[in-house]
Amino acid sequence: MATDPPSSRTPASLPEPAGAPRDTCVARVPIFSLLSPEDQQAVASFAHPVDLERGQQLYRADDPLRRLFVVHHGKLKLVRTSVTGREHLLRVVGPGDVVGEHTFLTGTRPDFAVQVLEPAQMCVFDHRDLATLVRRFPAISVAMLRSLSDRLVASENRLALAGAEVPVRVAEYLLALPSQATTAEGHPLVRWPLPKRDVAALLGTTPESLSRALARLRDEGLVIPAGEAVALPDLDALEERARY
Repeated sequence: MATDPPSSRTPASLPEPAGAPRDTCVARVPIFSLLSPEDQQAVASFAHPVDLERGQQLYRADDPLRRLFVVHHGKLKLVRTSVTGREHLLRVVGPGDVVGEHTFLTGTRPDFAVQVLEPAQMCVFDHRDLATLVRRFPAISVAMLRSLSDRLVASENRLALAGAEVPVRVAEYLLALPSQATTAEGHPLVRWPLPKRDVAALLGTTPESLSRALARLRDEGLVIPAGEAVALPDLDALEERARY
């Protein structure tokens, strides 16, 4: 967009944040991964670093977006609001993810808002500069289309699960989370990446239904809830549960 992203607070400042050089931001982004290190440095020279605070709104639905946003640190959520005022969580983006490529490729305005879940550092590209980069490095546009294709497949997978009972959706979600630790018994341990109300929204259910589904999976011996984490004592059985 032509001006700084709208927000309920003061717009994000443009000075480059310490410890977040632009070339590092570009190097970790899939849409630039096909470029050589030298070409990535050339791309980085067009990036504008921006700091965002928790709770800040990057932009609103139907804003005239003229920027591409690359997440260096932090976490943001994409939310669509229905005509009844109910918010629907579309997805959560983190380091290495990009927001705004669809608008750049199609020229349409976004139909969702982007809100900051955790303090974030972004690399921002003006559409005019990005168009110059795409002409210079066609691999960028190919990578953008691949990213959108992957997202479409993920959306189709979620739609396929929409008719499944909630425990099935929860089992599938837990299996997709990265395990970074194990319990004393050697069980994989996954942590909720979002508040459970947001997980419920992402799975197309309510927090109450999510709690009941977890209790059901626990009673079946498939999960062991532990506060902000969940132990998975029987991965094979949980994978089987995710199919039905």
